[in-house]
Amino acid sequence: MSMESLLAAVAQAVLDYLLRETGLAERVRAVLGVDPERRAFRTALASAYAAFARQYPDLVASLFDESFLTREGTPILAQLLTRRGRPDPAELARRWARHLGYRDPESWPRLTEATRAAADFLTWLEAELAEQPVLQPLWDSRALERIAENTEAIRRALEEQWPRALAEANRYVQITGSVDRSVIITGSGNTVTQVFQTFFGDNYTPLADLYLPPDPVFDRVGLDDFVGRDWLKADLDRFLSEHERGVWLLVGEAGVGKTTFLAHLVRERRYLHFFAEQAPGEAGVRRALQSLAAQLVARYRLEPYASREALSAEQAAAPDFFERLLRMAAERLTAGERLIIVVDALDEAGTGANGNVLGLPKTLPKGVFLILSQRPAPVPLRIDPYPHVVDLQAEDARNLADIEAYLRGVARRPAIAGQLRARNYTEEKFIRVLREKSAGNWMYLHYVVQEIEQGRRHPLDLEGLPPGLAGYYAEYWGRWRRGPEWDSLYAPLLAALAAAREMVSLRMLARWAGRAADHRLRRLLEEDWAPFLFRSDDRFRLYHASLQDFLSGKMEAGDLTPADRALIREMAERTRAMHGRIADDYLQLASGDYRRLAEEDDGYGLRHLAAHLAGAGRWEELHALVATGEERQPWAEARHAVEGHYGGYLADLALAWRRAEEEWENDATAATAMSRQVRYALIQASIHALAGNIPPALLTALVEAGRWPPAVALSYALQVPEEAQRAEALIALAPHLPPDLL
Repeated sequence: MSMESLLAAVAQAVLDYLLRETGLAERVRAVLGVDPERRAFRTALASAYAAFARQYPDLVASLFDESFLTREGTPILAQLLTRRGRPDPAELARRWARHLGYRDPESWPRLTEATRAAADFLTWLEAELAEQPVLQPLWDSRALERIAENTEAIRRALEEQWPRALAEANRYVQITGSVDRSVIITGSGNTVTQVFQTFFGDNYTPLADLYLPPDPVFDRVGLDDFVGRDWLKADLDRFLSEHERGVWLLVGEAGVGKTTFLAHLVRERRYLHFFAEQAPGEAGVRRALQSLAAQLVARYRLEPYASREALSAEQAAAPDFFERLLRMAAERLTAGERLIIVVDALDEAGTGANGNVLGLPKTLPKGVFLILSQRPAPVPLRIDPYPHVVDLQAEDARNLADIEAYLRGVARRPAIAGQLRARNYTEEKFIRVLREKSAGNWMYLHYVVQEIEQGRRHPLDLEGLPPGLAGYYAEYWGRWRRGPEWDSLYAPLLAALAAAREMVSLRMLARWAGRAADHRLRRLLEEDWAPFLFRSDDRFRLYHASLQDFLSGKMEAGDLTPADRALIREMAERTRAMHGRIADDYLQLASGDYRRLAEEDDGYGLRHLAAHLAGAGRWEELHALVATGEERQPWAEARHAVEGHYGGYLADLALAWRRAEEEWENDATAATAMSRQVRYALIQASIHALAGNIPPALLTALVEAGRWPPAVALSYALQVPEEAQRAEALIALAPHLPPDLL
């Protein structure tokens, strides 16, 4: 059955039902003459279908079944056109379940999900129906007079709206036939199958290859054991309902459950997403933008890219292109529909070319929301509207209540319940002790519960468990500290892992630690320390930011033994020294020509030299790096020459600027610090003004001479603040742009 036939059948069924119940539709028909309410209902239903297909692609076929919506579903949909209150989405979901063959709707495994989907569908349809003037008499009889006065305008509007709504709905009709690839839209098995064209241009990459599926994150955080967080969801839902666009920012220390909560939202609500742990640091900005661009194109069927099922990898990595896609998608939203993007761990992500973390847009279109998380650390994010900040505290009574609910389920696991019985521990004591020992930190529970369940703390001694996450790390790494290879292998390797700013290769870790990349080193990383590391493609990083804090001396020690405190001081000193060693390594390699750093270790030194100088406490060298020279800035020029924008340099400048602000509070360094802040402000202002000062003719000449790639020139043109000059620049560049940039 075609989409048009389906929509017509449902509209006819609902309006026939209304005629039998109210007769109001008959009066409207007498005014306009040609069945306008049916066309209005079809138009609204088409838009609601498009929104539903975007958000619930694997449920759309079973809900939009003609025999269901024209029979069991009809009375529910008809309630939207009466004054009898809002229809019950739970009742629609139960009828849906029975239509699928579940005599007892409660036995349908997806009933909860279907209820949420039904609620969204009814919300979208209600909002679209409210946009149709011809249907207003169904709620307000006084609207008949207004309709009579504007009959022709209303009829013309319907004639224009219906083809557009039908075309939009047809974009999401499920494709069948030969499948070459699949685009995973939401992870965890929620997929939409798409058919790819068999031929791509040389510069095109399939959307599936650009997308970063979140499944590894779901597995890492153990989403199957997720409990609680109703209070956070209530705050989020209230924010979403009260604003037409916005930013909801969750802030909390490492280990309080930020990533788990956002992963839960992504899996349950199918939000678009990026988790910084999958592509951290400056090197991850490209992959983040590519993944988000692929998701926008796939879900909102943005042309001409959706027809290809592919994007130019270079184009997809540009912040201005991501913002353009975002605005295109926002224009497609159904009334009441929201475009929501989740981005986790901003503090672990790099800075985009526009100066914002990950290149996030500085202004959000109507209907667009960002759900973000970060630790309480400076993050370059200037965005309108200003974020609504939610502070997630470990000791918050609501967080502790969630921990109790989690531990109650843990205590009933067979492997743990048996140990509790053997030691005569009650379930309540187990919950109380672990809640107190964890101090509200979920990462502590992650490690300790795993060890108890695996029998690695047999016989179980609850009172002997270490206090807090710092205590746990001190206990574990203290055992390694007593080993014979602590000074020669374990400590240097730990310090290298703590200093690393992104995932790094075994070869790099070995070089930094002063060891050979041998089997002993590999066994440590892949086996002995595996619970504390994340590995991908033979590259490694610490599993959780809290361990980096511990090894860097940034974690509150709490009630620890003198030996534990000595371990923390030692590792903080070793990590600081490692930052210096890494900085020296790259400074020596550069020998004054910083562009050389792009050729070693995939450009790691270019991206992170400034951060390592800061980590080593070598602030004077950092100040010199970012602001050496009067007319030329070698470090800025090197980063721009390699990266094509100043985003990375501006992040380094911000690092030095923050230090200058700290130095300004010290009387002995206040004068120097103030002059540095002024200098940094002037440098930043000059860079931001650069785009507006490049004449359109010069942009074109740079492309024609091969000095700038078209994508770089386009990026500058889009940043021109004055509208007429920006238009002139874009017109001048247009003949030189490849099709994928138009």
